[in-house]
Amino acid sequence: MPDEAREIFVRNLRYFMETRGISQADICRELDKSSATVSDWCSGKKYPRIDAMQQLADLLGVRLSALTGELFDRSRRMSHEDVETMYERIRDLRIQQGMSQDDLAKLVGYKGRSMITRIEAGEVNISETKIKAFAGAFGTTTEYLMNGTKPKNKLFDEILCMAYHEAPEAIQLAVRKLLELEGLEE
Repeated sequence: MPDEAREIFVRNLRYFMETRGISQADICRELDKSSATVSDWCSGKKYPRIDAMQQLADLLGVRLSALTGELFDRSRRMSHEDVETMYERIRDLRIQQGMSQDDLAKLVGYKGRSMITRIEAGEVNISETKIKAFAGAFGTTTEYLMNGTKPKNKLFDEILCMAYHEAPEAIQLAVRKLLELEGLEE
C-alpha cells in the first residue's frame, strides 16, 4: 500500500472516529478485532483487509470511499471540517433560495432528492464536478461553497439569485446586466 494512501486512510479513520465518538475499544468490540490490530490501523502500521474496512465504514456510518479516498483533487484539498461546512452551506443556500431537495436534485443532475438528503447530512462525498454543478444551481462560485469566500461582486449573486426565482425574462435581464458590468454589452 503506498504511503500516501495509508496516510489518507489514517487521517480519515481518525476524523470519523472523533466526530462520531467511536473509540478504538468500540471498534475492537464491534468488529471483534484485537486492540493491537485496531491500534495498527489507527497508527498506519497496518492497513485492514477490504472486508474489515467495509465493516469499519459501516460502523462509522460512512461509505468505504470516505475512508480510502480524497474528497477532491489534490490542488484543492479540503479538511473534513471544511467538507462538513460545505455540506451545511449547500443546505443553507437551498433553503435561503426556496428550493426543495427535488428542485436542487434536478438542477445538479440527480434523479431524486435522496442524494441531496444524504449530501446535506454529510453521508456521501461529492466530486469537484458536482460542486461546480451546485455552485451553478445556487448562482455562486465553487470557492464560496468550498471555503466561504464570497464573490467579489455581490450584485452578481443577487442577479443570479433573481434569475433563478423569476421568469426567463429575468434571466435575460440578468445576462444583460452582467455583460454591462463587465463592459461586454452588445
